[in-house]
Amino acid sequence: MDMDHEAENRKIVRNRALISVLLIYISIYVLQFVVYFLILFLASGFLALSGKSSADVAGKIQDTEYRRFLMECYSLVLSFVFILWCGWLYKKSDWRFRPDYHKVFGKKHLFQIFSVGFCGCFFVIFIMTVLQNIFPAFFQGYIDRMAEFNTGTVRVYLYSLLFGPVAEEFVFRGAIFDRLYLVFPFWLANLIQAVLFAVYHGDVIQGTYAFLFGLLLGMVHYTGKSIWNNILTHILFNTTNY
Repeated sequence: MDMDHEAENRKIVRNRALISVLLIYISIYVLQFVVYFLILFLASGFLALSGKSSADVAGKIQDTEYRRFLMECYSLVLSFVFILWCGWLYKKSDWRFRPDYHKVFGKKHLFQIFSVGFCGCFFVIFIMTVLQNIFPAFFQGYIDRMAEFNTGTVRVYLYSLLFGPVAEEFVFRGAIFDRLYLVFPFWLANLIQAVLFAVYHGDVIQGTYAFLFGLLLGMVHYTGKSIWNNILTHILFNTTNY
């Protein structure tokens, strides 16, 4: 009877953790929606206050260069919101021990960061290059989207090389993986967060390398015992990719 009761309690705890993770995952899409329309509202209001007519405001909002500027601002603002929201969720987890940062940033972990961030990037690029040569037409849309996004502005670099990686690590390895790892074996918790990380990236190609990279980042978090190992690895990965 005691074993049955323990198994039932374990099931309840797992269900609660899954619900918590699901709510966090849904919240990042809700926040995307809210921040997107907030940026559009503020931009429209600013243009209207500057003396432009409604038609001029609508035309400016539809202008390709201006929309690209707004999307870059949107990405930065959204990353700040994610850092604040999921950083708080990560910090409030009362089960986590406080790591020894001399060990966290010791030679072993720094070598791990370099191996996954730098060498892992080349491994993922190799895999994607092989697939691109096999399915060139399938990759063309992805190449066009990346060329449109990589405008070379300071805002793009700040998001891609700093604030984006920090935000994604607090969301997926901080808030989500932390809760899964409490109630599931490492391999299953790591698999779930990597799948969610892949789906978040929105298309098959980005999702494929995000899944592979997400698995590696889960291992970094598991062995490094600190979100900062993940953040540094993610930054190095993106920087190497550029």
